Amino acid sequence: MNTQKERTKQLRESIIPSFFKDLSLDYTKLSRDMKLDMAFLREKIDEDWNFPYLSFNTNLDMRLVNDFPDKRWNFRALSRNKNLDLGLIKKFPNKPWHQNYLKKFHNIDLREIKDGICKKIAYHEYSRKQNLNYKDVAFTENSPWDWKYLSKRDDLDMNFVVKHKNKSWDWKYLLNKDDISTEQKEVLKIAYQYKQYQISKLRNRNKNIIRIIN
Repeated sequence: MNTQKERTKQLRESIIPSFFKDLSLDYTKLSRDMKLDMAFLREKIDEDWNFPYLSFNTNLDMRLVNDFPDKRWNFRALSRNKNLDLGLIKKFPNKPWHQNYLKKFHNIDLREIKDGICKKIAYHEYSRKQNLNYKDVAFTENSPWDWKYLSKRDDLDMNFVVKHKNKSWDWKYLLNKDDISTEQKEVLKIAYQYKQYQISKLRNRNKNIIRIIN
């Protein structure tokens, strides 16, 4: 025997399609409805929805993004959605997610990240890790570490800075630190001056190339 819930579902499935068939729905307007039925949206996913509007719906079923990733979603808005989970970001790392809104995911594992915004977020967060292993930083020095933040870490070894002087350190902060010796400051100055020399040399070379081309 069918339950009341099953009978209601059957009635809905038999009436609603024929009802909407005779209507000219404004899908753009419906896209703004925060109480939009997600089952109906899935059923009519190929209609003329405004997907950027839908992306702002706080009740949006993220399974729709998973199943239809190539729709015109606004990934900046999706990045803020409370229903967003890390699995979706990992599955589509190269979508234009908004980094600032994804920093809430502190449990991104570097070993799982290969490309895209996830990688940038992961290294941003690992730069703030309390027990950071600088051997990991050295081994992956070409990855998007937050060098500005690393510059301000209390456990930063100045020898490490000198060894990796070509990185985007906060030199102004480092050269004005009070808790390092005069000798260390002199070494840092030399490293900084060397980096500036290399940058200047590269600029001059590029100018010469452009001059030759022209």
